Amino acid sequence: LRAMDLEDNGDSIRITFPSAKNDQYHNGRTTYVVSNDTEVNPVEIIRTYFKICNFKFGWENGDTSFLNCVMRRTKKAWFADGSRGISYSTATKNVQQMVAAVGVDPTGITDKSFKMLGVTRMVNTDVPLDEVAQHGRWVTTTMPLHYKHNSKEYKEHIARQVPT
Repeated sequence: LRAMDLEDNGDSIRITFPSAKNDQYHNGRTTYVVSNDTEVNPVEIIRTYFKICNFKFGWENGDTSFLNCVMRRTKKAWFADGSRGISYSTATKNVQQMVAAVGVDPTGITDKSFKMLGVTRMVNTDVPLDEVAQHGRWVTTTMPLHYKHNSKEYKEHIARQVPT
């Protein structure tokens, strides 16, 4: 993703994925993140990141900076080099360092962890699977169940239903 693929709409941010493996017609897929009242408000996190990196929202600004970019150091400070993206392994390491810095055990955390968290919360609060699939940009309603984190208790509950 590039900075121009995100549009700040006030209480939401539109994210347009220019291409994806499930975009058979190559038209791009759009989703939204919305403000919430938690300490993990995605709109404020994205705005803060854009401010720190000096990125500009929207196509009209033409900011082609990679969102997941290389950070460079000068004698005075760090800055985002949006002309170079980072590798998957570096991105994973960065996410793990970020969550560790706020006191969360980073073991097993990857780029998919936050998507899994969102899917799990939606499914556990009885949001219909077709709406979860729509938000996750999936074509089928079974795909969210692959991302849902199932607790030990839930897995034991399912196992107890196996006929003996």
